[in-house]
Amino acid sequence: MARRKPQRYGSEFRQQAVERMNACGNIVGLARELGVSRRVLYQWRDRMEQTDSSPGRSRELILRKQILKLKRLLANKLWKWIFSDMPCKE
Repeated sequence: MARRKPQRYGSEFRQQAVERMNACGNIVGLARELGVSRRVLYQWRDRMEQTDSSPGRSRELILRKQILKLKRLLANKLWKWIFSDMPCKE
């Protein structure tokens, strides 16, 4: 199976896609609509956040990273809790 050649998207398209992503609740649906992968949308968003140096954006980036860290920690704790209380079935 041959790999597809990656398609190039202009900066204006990427910026509009990220703006829609930030206002959208269904990232998978948006990715399908735009014809890009969900991962690519997140990569574009992360790159734009790194290049945007306004104080409000940097605070938003810090808070977003903290939320992500807390979500992972909570998921890990929940996972351990669920499986620590499960009886072994034989």
